[in-house]
Amino acid sequence: MLERRKDCLALVLTAATAGGCSSWVSPNAGRPAYIKQYVEAHYRELGSQFVAPLTRKDFAKQLKSSRVLYLGDHHRDQNLHFQIVELVGWICDQGLRPVIGMEAIGSQDNPSLQEFMSGGIEFEELRRRIARRWPLSWLERSGVDREFFRALLQQARYRRLDAFPLEPTPRLPLEKRDALMATTIKRVLRLYPDRLVIVIVGHAHIMGDGHLRGRVGAKSLAITARCSPALTRLLPAQLPIDPTSLLRTNRDVLFFPKIAATRLGD
Repeated sequence: MLERRKDCLALVLTAATAGGCSSWVSPNAGRPAYIKQYVEAHYRELGSQFVAPLTRKDFAKQLKSSRVLYLGDHHRDQNLHFQIVELVGWICDQGLRPVIGMEAIGSQDNPSLQEFMSGGIEFEELRRRIARRWPLSWLERSGVDREFFRALLQQARYRRLDAFPLEPTPRLPLEKRDALMATTIKRVLRLYPDRLVIVIVGHAHIMGDGHLRGRVGAKSLAITARCSPALTRLLPAQLPIDPTSLLRTNRDVLFFPKIAATRLGD
C-alpha cells in the first residue's frame, strides 16, 4: 500500500517541481459583482472561531460514518493539490474505497471517462477525446494546475476506484450549477449506498449561496481551501504538533494546517 501511494504522489511531485509554485494572486477587483457576492457568502459560512483540531485518528472515525467528503479546491494551488492526493491515498489505505466526483471533467465525457477507468483506453486517448470536444479542458488549459487533475484520474484508475463528473462543460450559468451538482451527488449516493463519495470542487461551492453541503443533505465532512479573512486573523500561532491534524471551526469546517493561511486569491 505504501509503495502505491508513493507512486501516485510522485505524479504530483513531478508536476509541482517542474513548474515551481505559483505566485499568482486573483484579480479580485476585476470580478463581476455576483461572483464577489458568491465567494463572500461562502466565507461567511465557514465559522467565526477555531475549536480543537481534529486528529487524523478521529478524522478516520468520522469518515467511516459519513457519506460525503467535500474537498474544496483552489484550482491553481499545487501545495493544496499535493495534500489532496496524499489524503485520497491515505483514505484508500484505511480500507475505504471511495467514489470520486470531479468538477474538472464534463458529464458529456462520462462514457470516455468510464472507458478509461475500466482499462478500455489509455489516458492519452481520454485526453484527446475530451480536448476534441472541449479545447479548454482542465486537463489541457493553462490557468489551472492541469497536472493535478491528470494525476488524480490516474490515481483513481490505479486504485480501481469509480469516478464521475459533477456537471457539463463548458459551464452552465452559475445560478444553475450548484443545483445540478447536488442532484448528481444525490444520484451517486443512491448508486453507491455503502461507499464514501469524495467531491472535489471549487471551494466556494461548498458553503454559502451554493452550499452543496446543505443541498445534498447527507452526513458529510468538508475540508476547504481557504480561511476567511476573519479566520485568517485568528489562526493559532502554533499549528498542531501533528502535521496530519486538521484545523476545525465552530461550523465544523476543516482546513489543512499548511494551507489555511495561503493567499492565492479567493
